[in-house]
Amino acid sequence: MGLQTAGRIDDCSYWITRVSFISVSLAVMLIYPRMMAVHTLFSEEADGSLTTPIIPLTSEHITEDGIFLLENGEDALI
Repeated sequence: MGLQTAGRIDDCSYWITRVSFISVSLAVMLIYPRMMAVHTLFSEEADGSLTTPIIPLTSEHITEDGIFLLENGEDALI
């Protein structure tokens, strides 16, 4: 909503204020979020933490029987 030119003034003001005070890497995550396949978690770290590779935001990487996490540094959707 914040990147639309026909948005409400309140929404535009929120996004301008929001991205004015964050780093470039966090601003990029707001525009291009990360998606991970939760159903393919595997243990690879020495401390036993689970990791999964980040997959591209295209329909070719989404399956009907999969569970995916989409996060932008501010919100997360499963």
